Amino acid sequence: MTTIETHEQYLAAKQRFHELDQQADASPEELSDLASAILAYEEEVIGVKPAFEVRDLDTLSWYVEKQSDLASKIKRIEAQAAAMIRDVQREIDGLEYRFGHQAERVLRENLTGKKKSLKFLQGTIGLRKTPGRVKFEGDIRDLPLAVAMRDVVITKVDQTKLNREIKVVGDKAYLLETGEEIGFPGLTVTPEGEKVFVKAGQED
Repeated sequence: MTTIETHEQYLAAKQRFHELDQQADASPEELSDLASAILAYEEEVIGVKPAFEVRDLDTLSWYVEKQSDLASKIKRIEAQAAAMIRDVQREIDGLEYRFGHQAERVLRENLTGKKKSLKFLQGTIGLRKTPGRVKFEGDIRDLPLAVAMRDVVITKVDQTKLNREIKVVGDKAYLLETGEEIGFPGLTVTPEGEKVFVKAGQED
């Protein structure tokens, strides 16, 4: 068994190990012997602790525990981030409620030609087309059969699917399948229009 007592022997052993490691026919026993001697010298003389390894059930259990802890940490961070985002969104909603109409008025007054947006150093504000939509908050039994049979209703009305079955033109709603104009209790029609948007940074 190889023993290393001096720093010169240590350097020579590392060099020898490196050379053997490059040889396809190197003796595994000699490589293992040199590695053990080098690690022993580093731990006892130089003070280098051997690298941690997952080598048995105890260390495997540690690995699983660390993975679980980190996964839990991600969930906690996501929950905290979601709460922070909700707080910021409430601030955005409050800002839009208080100043949104004023901002839209000034924006429209300063748009010329076909321009739909204005750029500032802080970001871009503009108008974006919004499709006409319908919203239903009435009794499901009031829905036309042609709509109700289209998987629009599950335990409640799926507003997204409902809008796929209905076309809004102006302030009127029509069944896509038949072109029939519809109107029934609980149905609200929102004509297509434009919505103000704000984008951080300058828009390309």
